[in-house]
Amino acid sequence: METVYYIGLINTWVISLDSMCDAKTLELVKNNFISRNDIDDAHVVVTGGKFVPTENKIDLIHESKKYDAIPSYEEVKLAMNSELTDEQIRTAGLIIKQAVSYNLCAAHIDLIEFTPNQANSMLRLLKAKGYSDCKIRVNGNTPDYLIVQLNTSNLRSKE
Repeated sequence: METVYYIGLINTWVISLDSMCDAKTLELVKNNFISRNDIDDAHVVVTGGKFVPTENKIDLIHESKKYDAIPSYEEVKLAMNSELTDEQIRTAGLIIKQAVSYNLCAAHIDLIEFTPNQANSMLRLLKAKGYSDCKIRVNGNTPDYLIVQLNTSNLRSKE
């Protein structure tokens, strides 16, 4: 039996087989999955044995401690307890990742499609992830956008 996971932040499909397999079988499963699905430019990884996504970060994107502050798609999704849509979570993660890659001091997340509870959940999550300086800007009573300061002096150490 196989279980399939998609990790949006790194555009990767993970196919987990319940038992250990040889390399030839893993390659056959991978090729079969690619031929059955429209995966565009996503990566496909097949594992023999149980793959269990956890709340811990997935150590696939590491270039410096600064990048450790970027929440993974799975971490955000689990922390939100289904309050946010997958698209909202994916978009927020990509905005933060892009801001860091362009070495910007702040990321601006558009909250137009968010309910006030979703906006507050995102704010709580970012603060828990070490972004000590982030604020929601409102237009009347409606959340407009969220500013996430990315300068390293405002991030808590992960050590």
